[in-house]
Amino acid sequence: MSFFKRWFGSKPVRDPADRLISRLLGPDEVKGGEALALLSTIGAADPTNGEAQLGLGMLQLRDFTREPSSTALHDAVVHLAQAAQLLPDSAEAHFYLALAQSFTLDTVDEAERNLQRALELDPSLEASSSEIRERIAAAKAGMQQQAIDPETLHAAVQCYEQAQSLVGAGRFEDARARLLEAVELYPAYAEALLALGEVYRRLRREDDAITAFRRVLAVRPHMFQAHVGLGSLYVGRGDHRRALEQLLLALDQAPDQPQVLLNVGLLQLATDKPADAAMTFRRLCALQPNDPGARLQLALAAVQAGDNSTARDALQRCLGAELTPRQRSFAAQIAGQLGDPELVAAYPAA
Repeated sequence: MSFFKRWFGSKPVRDPADRLISRLLGPDEVKGGEALALLSTIGAADPTNGEAQLGLGMLQLRDFTREPSSTALHDAVVHLAQAAQLLPDSAEAHFYLALAQSFTLDTVDEAERNLQRALELDPSLEASSSEIRERIAAAKAGMQQQAIDPETLHAAVQCYEQAQSLVGAGRFEDARARLLEAVELYPAYAEALLALGEVYRRLRREDDAITAFRRVLAVRPHMFQAHVGLGSLYVGRGDHRRALEQLLLALDQAPDQPQVLLNVGLLQLATDKPADAAMTFRRLCALQPNDPGARLQLALAAVQAGDNSTARDALQRCLGAELTPRQRSFAAQIAGQLGDPELVAAYPAA
């Protein structure tokens, strides 16, 4: 951690995160927690603010240096990746993204590319890049070693397969023990970590399930099932903001998943984003043009967004569909909100 201590440790000259916070939030001293809250507010209000995303990523990376955890590292990578996308000519964004990515096996190639881009933009960073390079080289050597160690891999896979059989038999505690053995043998075994998260969910150990899914994302940041698993756990806790964040990341990997689209739209409504929800439900209607449920959700989102024309069109498209009593009642409520006499007559309240 000596690299981190030089960049993020206490010292007379402000570290890079503090300098960035000062530039974003003003010259006064702002404590880490306050800065994180302020930057989170800025980022939520304007997701295209690259400097806010960079500041959030750097603060979370600093948290990781003080108390290493897969959650902090994952969040840092997410925000720094957004910063690098929004600020493609920022050497700082690419450099710190490379730093964060160098800590997980699945992202060392991306770390190498981002480091190269950072050095193209600012060659003076070469002097600070040696430990990132060493970490990338060590990770690649480790993967090569893993690849020529078939006995370890075979043992881990055996534990994983035994665990899957035990899950099928409903023996979740025994499955948990086998999956822990698999992960101990092969710490970057994403499939075993994912299965462990599902087993913890079955055992109603939600905190452990969240930790397992976060570990999956630490070694494989773009794993669809892990994002969906986290999203569902956060929904169960009523944490709609985090649930939405995870399901949007899942959609990035698989854009045409109807159930995920539906849940994203519902969460966007729950978090007061009706215009976003309307866009999501439009995508769902395109995938399932004969599903009146998707049309009704689009109508509701459009009404809440003030787009009465879209809401009216969506309801009209449901007129010939076979609706359940609950869907018909739902349509009647939306028609009432629109105040359209023809639609109110077409969907009489029960």
